[in-house]
Amino acid sequence: MAPGSRTFSTYLSTLRRNGWVIGDRPITITDDGIAALGDYEPLPEGQALVEHWLDWCGHGAQRRMLEQIVAAGEDGITKEDLGVAADVAATGGSFQTYLSTLRTACLVEKGDRRNPIIKAAPTLLGA
Repeated sequence: MAPGSRTFSTYLSTLRRNGWVIGDRPITITDDGIAALGDYEPLPEGQALVEHWLDWCGHGAQRRMLEQIVAAGEDGITKEDLGVAADVAATGGSFQTYLSTLRTACLVEKGDRRNPIIKAAPTLLGA
């Protein structure tokens, strides 16, 4: 779910209204929110978190893309270099779909026209 989508905003509003989260950046779960959540398994940390998301990607081009983006570290990687490194055409529809999926999952940050560098989310770079 895209963080900027209307559906996301609606769900977030419901969480706030119920007193389950507070804040904006970052959004923080409250004690009532933890109680409402019930039993859960938290995401791993460090390299295990990276491995978790790589497994989520499967074994194809999307996984190779995430591997290369994480490997690029804080410097990030250009779209063209990512395509070469991940062996997928950077101008193709599949590349755009995979990159969009990674962005929607908040795993990568895509630059803009002035700075078109693609970077891993900070939570993945600390691994």
